[in-house]
Amino acid sequence: MTEQAKGNQEIIEVCNIIKELLLAKNTGYGDAAATPLNIFNDDPPIKKVEVRIEDKLKRIKNNQLNTVNEPKMKIVGDLIGYCILWLRISADGDMDKLREIILEDVLPSIDGKTLG
Repeated sequence: MTEQAKGNQEIIEVCNIIKELLLAKNTGYGDAAATPLNIFNDDPPIKKVEVRIEDKLKRIKNNQLNTVNEPKMKIVGDLIGYCILWLRISADGDMDKLREIILEDVLPSIDGKTLG
């Protein structure tokens, strides 16, 4: 296996782990990120996710990483998850538009190599 192929496989595995995390939490919390109960405030879902992202970034900025209770990988994994939720909520169901915006600079190729 080439280094590129190995790297690609590891990227797929990391993405699958984040996917497992998000699906488990979405099931456990009943899609609360996109459809919150709004008991304590009625901020739109996107704002609530942004607050969570800021909390994670603040932990990183303040060097509160690798604590006994929450290792660095978990904090970064949660941050990635919240960023994905932000994208999902921002897309408002239009995944084709999300794909177009995110991949516009790399599609249809990277350095002349076709993706896919």
